[in-house]
Amino acid sequence: MSTLEVNKLAPLADNGTITLGDSGDTFTLTAGANLTLGGSSSTIIIPSGATITNNGTATGFGGGKIAQVVQASANSGNNSSSSSFTNTACAIEITPTATSSKVLVMMTFGYKNPQHNQAFWTIYRGSTNLGNSNDGLVGSKFAGGETRAVCSMNYLDSPSTTSTISYNVYQKSVNTSTITMNPDSSNWTAIAMEVLA
Repeated sequence: MSTLEVNKLAPLADNGTITLGDSGDTFTLTAGANLTLGGSSSTIIIPSGATITNNGTATGFGGGKIAQVVQASANSGNNSSSSSFTNTACAIEITPTATSSKVLVMMTFGYKNPQHNQAFWTIYRGSTNLGNSNDGLVGSKFAGGETRAVCSMNYLDSPSTTSTISYNVYQKSVNTSTITMNPDSSNWTAIAMEVLA
């Protein structure tokens, strides 16, 4: 194997192009080595069909990228008259790829609220209530007759784990009247998106 040691590679002409390798070639940096490609205002072009594989830590690319999106939906319902937050059928699981990632959770479901009743909903990550311990993330209070409506909750979580996480909707009834989730077999929908740091 031949070794070429240089401090800098430059094209023959201004704004020229340097091509490294050919189709099927692989380049590997040894431990501790650094490689700088281009300078200010340079453009690095990855040809169509090429693959970049990262087995280490990529930095300096900026955050906010969506790593994965998971969705769940079903027409399962839930009836609860508990005055404490109770688990419902609306749930989703996601496994983050990095501990620095955030997870955007979006839950949407229908409900039936009887007369003179107050209800609250929240999102739990495992056994942790992500909302207020008493009022959760959203609530409703009705003084009229029976009400049917749609509830949506969004929460940007920082779970700090790469283990599988379960996000569940919990609900409670202040007046111990029965709150029905997804009456008439309407669907609930849950979406979880991993946002890279």
